[in-house]
Amino acid sequence: MAFEKMTFEPAAWGPAVEGWLHQISDIDRHIEVIRERVDSGEYQALSILIDGRNVGVMIWSIENEPCGSVIVVNALAGMTLPGHDLTAAALAFIKTTGRAVGAVALRFWTQRRGLVRKCERHGMRAQYVMEGAL
Repeated sequence: MAFEKMTFEPAAWGPAVEGWLHQISDIDRHIEVIRERVDSGEYQALSILIDGRNVGVMIWSIENEPCGSVIVVNALAGMTLPGHDLTAAALAFIKTTGRAVGAVALRFWTQRRGLVRKCERHGMRAQYVMEGAL
């Protein structure tokens, strides 16, 4: 079955957005903050669609750093579909969006080593974020 191009459309917070986010390990401690920031407009929620079918969600925002604005993927979740690379499509979309808003860098966090390797193939590199319980 041939699919159309993957698209990203603005989404309001609701069961679909939250449902996709719950696929992310350890998201529960962040979900309320993400919801509040999406509701306030500080974060943007996007449905990821193929042929009009919702196949995932991306949450992004802009952070102002001394070096300039940084576009941040706060969360990304979706289903695996043959013939589509959600990571590559999301990176292409967010890089284009980042350039359009004048961002100087792209940032996101992940615990998935496979995703790190995949992103490195797209020109990204691991930086500095480490976290531990107190």
